Parts: sequence; C-alpha cells; structure tokens
Amino acid sequence: MAVRFPSPRPGNGRALSVKDDRLKKFRESIHDARNYLTALRLNLEVALDGVERNSESAVSLREALEQVESLTREIEDIRNLVLEMSETSQRRS
Repeated sequence: MAVRFPSPRPGNGRALSVKDDRLKKFRESIHDARNYLTALRLNLEVALDGVERNSESAVSLREALEQVESLTREIEDIRNLVLEMSETSQRRS
C-alpha cells in the first residue's frame, strides 16, 4: 500500500510505504531500547563497584548485568534484521 505525497515539482511525488513507516518507528524503538539498556548496564556496573565482591548483592548485580548484556545482544540482532528488511524494502521500491 503506497500513498502519494505531492512534491514541489509536478509529476515528482514520492511514494511512502506504510511498511516503511512501521520499520522506521520500529528502528526508533530499537534505538530507544539500546539507549535504555546501555544506561541500565552503566548503572549496574557502578552499583557493582560499590558493593563487597563476594556479597549476595554482588552476585545479584552480576546476574542482572549478564541479563542486560544478553538483552543488548538480542536487541542488536533484531536491529540488524530490521536494517536488512529496510534495505530490502528500499531496493524493491
């Protein structure tokens, strides 16, 4: 489904795909998630520095940090897939 938007020059409208718009919004969401996870990781690292190394809190913080790093890798994989989809969509246009 494509929508035509008028351009300043007649006959030169550009098609905007609904799918492309969704991909753009999804990319923005991924970017926001990466920023959030980066901030969370930094906060966890600071908190980990402030606790005794072998304490129960340190173990919990290390586990949380591992989960955040895992989520970050998954978000990065999703980001790469979305970029691939976007490139494929642009080539088809």
